[in-house]
Amino acid sequence: MPLSVATLARRFQRLDRDARTAFVAGLYTARGNAVERDGSVLVADRPGGLLRVAVGPPSDGEEVDAVVVAGDRERRRVGPTDARVLGPAALHDCLCYGVDRAAAARLCRVHFDVGFDASDARGPRRSRVVAGVAVVLVALAAVAVLVLSTPVSPIAGPDKAAVGPDKAAVGPDGAATTNVTSADLRAPETLARSHRAALRARPSVRLNVTFAGPRHVIGFDGRRSGYDVDDVVSVSMRVGADGSYRSVRQTSFAGGPLIQEQATVARYADGDTEYVLVDDKSSLQYERRSVTRSGRSFAVDLSRWVLPSYLTTNRTRVERLPANASARYRVVATGQPRALNHEVRGYRATAHVAADGLVTQLSVAYVHAGTGAAVSVDARFDSPADVGPPAWYETAREQTRENV
Repeated sequence: MPLSVATLARRFQRLDRDARTAFVAGLYTARGNAVERDGSVLVADRPGGLLRVAVGPPSDGEEVDAVVVAGDRERRRVGPTDARVLGPAALHDCLCYGVDRAAAARLCRVHFDVGFDASDARGPRRSRVVAGVAVVLVALAAVAVLVLSTPVSPIAGPDKAAVGPDKAAVGPDGAATTNVTSADLRAPETLARSHRAALRARPSVRLNVTFAGPRHVIGFDGRRSGYDVDDVVSVSMRVGADGSYRSVRQTSFAGGPLIQEQATVARYADGDTEYVLVDDKSSLQYERRSVTRSGRSFAVDLSRWVLPSYLTTNRTRVERLPANASARYRVVATGQPRALNHEVRGYRATAHVAADGLVTQLSVAYVHAGTGAAVSVDARFDSPADVGPPAWYETAREQTRENV
């Protein structure tokens, strides 16, 4: 049984505002959303559009779509508002039903120092808890689903239309492009090339990738300085049809003081100039640079590394999906991955592939044999992408103006 609403509420209330914001941001990130922080306000880039969420009562004049409160005292301080007000019950609902179990367990360990299935010995009797939860969930289920849960949207649009095997997909310039076949997807390198070609052909691109597991194992630490199971790196990017792009890379490494790292590097480019935000929790810095590479090339290079690494195994099968599915094929890779430099157990990687070859979703899960740590990779590629300036853009322009 997962931890109760009462346990989550107590743990959440013990956190300071910054720690509460980090937990709520973790929920959104676990759902594959790009999240930017502006103090205690989160801006989540979801398939349905941007969502501004204040953790704690927002400042006067602050416009937000939702407010997360720790209890009734904070709820009363919010006052009249058009924003949705969410309490611990809504967070509990998202933790239990909005993210996968591995992500939920990781969030509980990192933010609450408690197991996902922790008992609630100090809480009220079980019968009262169950009755109370039932009442709260009925009232907040719709809110939690709309605000905190972000299911993968069906593929739609002229460049993603579900077409028959004897028809061609339509590219962004109106020209016909060749559909991939099941035979094309049996070789990992061919699949990766088809995916990169689809990335280049689509007018705009959005991607979210989350790596969870010991930093050395997931490829973000060449010094082998740590094997903490709670290490997480997330990368998100939006590339517009006009060449503008916005990206966020968040690194959360646990462990001792010498190897601990909490950092966010965000980039925004509109034209020939790129603005960079670097937040390592101890300082906030802004930089201004000339654009030397396109955002699309970054997306292609990430794909060039990720797909062959996790889909090259000694056992692969390709399945044709139903006509009403959001992708054309499913590629399942099991057995032993040949591109990884460590032994694994229970390996399984699943890729959903659109008609034009775009890998719309990649899910990887296995156990690192050397440490017994769980490792997971979740990647999502989609389009179209709306690229607007982040909340910190004007501050970055002002603070870097003297460097021009």
